Amino acid sequence: VKELEAYAFQSCVNLSYIKLPDNLQSIGCKAFNRCYNLKEIKIPKSVTHIGAGAFSYSGIKKIILPENINNIFYDKKMILLPEEKGLFLGCKNLKKVVIKSKKITKIAKNSFYKTNKRVKIYVPKGKKKKYTKMFREKGKLSKKVKILAIK
Repeated sequence: VKELEAYAFQSCVNLSYIKLPDNLQSIGCKAFNRCYNLKEIKIPKSVTHIGAGAFSYSGIKKIILPENINNIFYDKKMILLPEEKGLFLGCKNLKKVVIKSKKITKIAKNSFYKTNKRVKIYVPKGKKKKYTKMFREKGKLSKKVKILAIK
């Protein structure tokens, strides 16, 4: 499996953990949307794209986005309302996001809208300023959220 289709696990309310295949390259739009009991997911290093709203309104607590991701939160192919595009939209349980990629250039609107305000986001040291601006302006990340550099 190289691509996890859009809406693949949407509303699978009993899904609490998933390990994706090591050769996966893409996670589709809203793939885990409304998976309320999903607490943890391991994203393989082979993933380069995560579609809009992939984890919106899920129960995810911690996530590590690998270094090879170059297209994140953004999907021109999917026709969604702006408020539906947020990767972590409505993730009230989210506590920690680690972004290892230095290649992110675009982010969908509302990617962090209505997320837990106590979430900590870790980004590569050399990208902290750029990512902070992008996440706050376009992603609607609250100013209360801490963005920290990975050492």
